[in-house]
Amino acid sequence: MKRTSVVVTTMLAVLLMGAMPVTAQDADEPATQLSTSGAFGFPGEAWAGQPVPGASSSYVATEQGISATFDTTGLVPGHVVTMWWVVFNHPELCTNGEGGLRCGEPDLIIMGGDDAIEGTVLHAAGHIVGPDGAGHFGSYLPVGETSGVMIEGPGLTNPLGADVHLVLRDHGPVQDGLFLDALTTYGGGCTEAPDGTGTLGGFVCTQPQFAAHEPTLSS
Repeated sequence: MKRTSVVVTTMLAVLLMGAMPVTAQDADEPATQLSTSGAFGFPGEAWAGQPVPGASSSYVATEQGISATFDTTGLVPGHVVTMWWVVFNHPELCTNGEGGLRCGEPDLIIMGGDDAIEGTVLHAAGHIVGPDGAGHFGSYLPVGETSGVMIEGPGLTNPLGADVHLVLRDHGPVQDGLFLDALTTYGGGCTEAPDGTGTLGGFVCTQPQFAAHEPTLSS
């Protein structure tokens, strides 16, 4: 997979040291993992190597599943942009993290990573960017849900212990007959993508922004 692959494993990830994980766990309450993060740009994209102005991501995990929001600016008006869950269920087994992140692209099963990590990529959300270039994404991923799996893996199996990267993918302007594909699949409308991940089209898709959440709990 080329630079436009969905995983956030660039040296820019060192900037995520500004993320603020917080654990909320009382004796009488179920375990809950909370985290907030900024958003960051990929190389060659807007704000490459820098936090995206005004952007943030929040994340909540319980034993039943995880939910997240990603609010940002600087996207291209009129483009279809999707958000993706990149889940590493057992990050303690990862060996390919970069720039301060525990896990990286080679830890995904499709890239030859250890099956025990249970790395997987799932569709989270998507919409057409409005005239202001803002993006507002939100999604919930329950344990065991596999209908949104787009790039090999078992889905979410370890919600309180998983590292979760949220990645935005730009599918370009709406193309005739490809809107639904662009909105719901990884490769929809793109000039290239892994086999079985959508109907290819004429736009060179990119990942302009990402956020990452790493837990302080394990299970």
